[in-house]
Amino acid sequence: MENKISLNGVNVRTKETPFGEYLCVTDLAKVIGDKTGKIIGNWFSLIGTIEFLKEWELKYNSDDFKVLRYQDIRINAGTLKFSLSAKKWIEETNAAGVISEAGRYGGTYAHNAIALEFCSAISPAFKLGVYVDYLELKEEKAQQWLKTYQFYLRKIEDNSMENNRFAKDLHDNIRKLKKGK
Repeated sequence: MENKISLNGVNVRTKETPFGEYLCVTDLAKVIGDKTGKIIGNWFSLIGTIEFLKEWELKYNSDDFKVLRYQDIRINAGTLKFSLSAKKWIEETNAAGVISEAGRYGGTYAHNAIALEFCSAISPAFKLGVYVDYLELKEEKAQQWLKTYQFYLRKIEDNSMENNRFAKDLHDNIRKLKKGK
């Protein structure tokens, strides 16, 4: 399911996945310029990025992540001939922290922790703004969930009291009928 949220003045598409919410890094990259694929590829080519992605994969995708392939990529990182795209990272390492979708409405999506790390590359001020907005959105969502949860708890409690009253009335009526015989 895809939604949009506003983070630090940027409309960002989101996707729910088995690993949680993913943010569209392509949308975040538009802060720097229109060539988002190149911006994201440059970020993916940084040694620090590759190491961060590896740590995420080891934590959340350790069974499927191809560590040996990561090591090959890491050895070549930092050389003039090295470049890495999200698609190549996914294909080479069987990564799950990033999703790459081609097409007009496609883009690169990353787990929220990875997307926030990407914001660091844009600027510390931008990352802070995104981080604060994201936390506020999550807090609002949690409060809404809590209100809904409390509503249903009250309904269950009301139904339970009503059922108890109904059972008592039924019991009293049965007792009256038995006395009337």
